[in-house]
Amino acid sequence: MLFFSDTEDIARAALAVLVAIEMRQTGSRSLAYYKTAQLIGTSTSWLQKFLRDTGEVQPPKPPLFSRICTAYDQLCARVEEENTRDEKRLRELKDKIDAAAAGIATKNTS
Repeated sequence: MLFFSDTEDIARAALAVLVAIEMRQTGSRSLAYYKTAQLIGTSTSWLQKFLRDTGEVQPPKPPLFSRICTAYDQLCARVEEENTRDEKRLRELKDKIDAAAAGIATKNTS
């Protein structure tokens, strides 16, 4: 069974990841907070205070927690999709390298 304090920790961890990923993409911490806050439907101020864990703001209520979970799920799906594309691209390149190496090896033994 999930307790309310667990959801707070889960939300904080998920939001930290979302902000970190956004910061890598934008190169700006403030823009990352803004875009993440917009994504989950809250204020930048609330997001920053919640992540600092100072007790200044209330933990997310169920609707906000649900939006955080949805945003994190979407991030995971996007990452999995990107990984699948990368794996395919790398596999195709490896096949070409292996074929080229086999061709070179065959010419060297002839």
